[in-house]
Amino acid sequence: MAALDEDEAPPILDALVVGLGCFVGETIRRNTSHPGAWRSDEDWGEGPVLDVGWLVLDPVGKARAFLLEGPEDSITFYANYVLEQLTGAPE
Repeated sequence: MAALDEDEAPPILDALVVGLGCFVGETIRRNTSHPGAWRSDEDWGEGPVLDVGWLVLDPVGKARAFLLEGPEDSITFYANYVLEQLTGAPE
């Protein structure tokens, strides 16, 4: 978070965002019974998006929002919410 207080973010920040986003996305993918697949989507999203069941997720974008905004954009809340939606979704 201290790196975000600087005028220019260090180059590693993008790698951190992608790594955190992919970790969260993969955690979601592995904890649902719906088949999930990563794919690139040039139309929207910060990086690869995750098709899981009837949802298309942008966990990399959510990771960037969390790192920029802090707890107000909780990545834990995001993961729990998505898993809840997938659990309650019709097969």
